[in-house]
Amino acid sequence: MTLTQYILNLNKSKKPVQVHSKTGKIFTQMREEGKSPDDFESVYSEVVEEFIKKDFWGTKEKLEGQREYAKQQGMSDKEIDKKIEEALNNERNMFKKSAERINTAIKEKSGTNLWISLSNTDNKVSRKLFEKLTGENIGKTQASLKEAIKRVVGEEKYNKDLEEKEKNYKEERAKKDEEYKQYQYERDEKKLENTEVRANGKLTSVKAFLDQIIEEGYANIDANGRKFNISNDKGQAYSIKNKIEKDYLRRKLLEVKQ
Repeated sequence: MTLTQYILNLNKSKKPVQVHSKTGKIFTQMREEGKSPDDFESVYSEVVEEFIKKDFWGTKEKLEGQREYAKQQGMSDKEIDKKIEEALNNERNMFKKSAERINTAIKEKSGTNLWISLSNTDNKVSRKLFEKLTGENIGKTQASLKEAIKRVVGEEKYNKDLEEKEKNYKEERAKKDEEYKQYQYERDEKKLENTEVRANGKLTSVKAFLDQIIEEGYANIDANGRKFNISNDKGQAYSIKNKIEKDYLRRKLLEVKQ
C-alpha cells in the first residue's frame, strides 16, 4: 500500500491524520474534539476526578489502611470518611495553580510556557488537562509534545517564542556571569587587603602596594606564560607571581586607561 492510499483509507475511516513537521512520520488519532480555556473549571474538575477515582496517588488506599487503627483510637466510620474526603479535597486543589498556568498559556498561545509545564512527564494533571482543553494528544515523546504545542500555538508563534526564550536565557546567563565576576573581584580585593607585604621598609597591604606602584607609573605589562613583569618607562620592574595580584593589576590598569 502506498502512502497516499494509506492516508486516503484513514480519511475514509474518519481518523484524523497529523504529519510530523520534520520527520514526516504519520500520527493517527492525534486530535479529538477539544473544549475551550473558558471551560477550565469543569474540565479541571473532570481531570482531577479521573485521577482520584483511580486513586492515582494512593491516598485513599493509605488512609483506608489506617481505618482500624483510627477506630481503636475512638474515631467513628463517619469521622474517618470525613477525614478521607478532606484529604481527597486537598488533592483536588493541589494542582489548581499549575493547571491555571496551563490554561493561561493556551489562551495566550505561549509555546514557551506550555513547554516548561508539559515537558516534565510527572505533571500528569497538567498534561491531561492540556489534552482535554485542546483535543491534542501529546503522545509519549518530547517530539510528539512539541508537535502538539505547535498545532495549538501555531508554528510561527512557537518558533518566535523559542527565539525569545533563547535570547532571555543568554541575557540572564550573561547577567549571572557578570555578577559572579564582580563577586570574584570583590572577594579577591579583600584577600589583597588582608595580606601584608614589606615594601620600602614597612608593612602594608598587598592591595595598597599594587595601587602605589600604578600611581608611580608602573603601567607596562610583559606577560608570557608564567612570567609577569610590570615596569615603568625607566625600565624598572616588579615580577609578580600571584594570579590574584596579576588579575588585579590588569583590571586596575584597564580602569586607568578608560
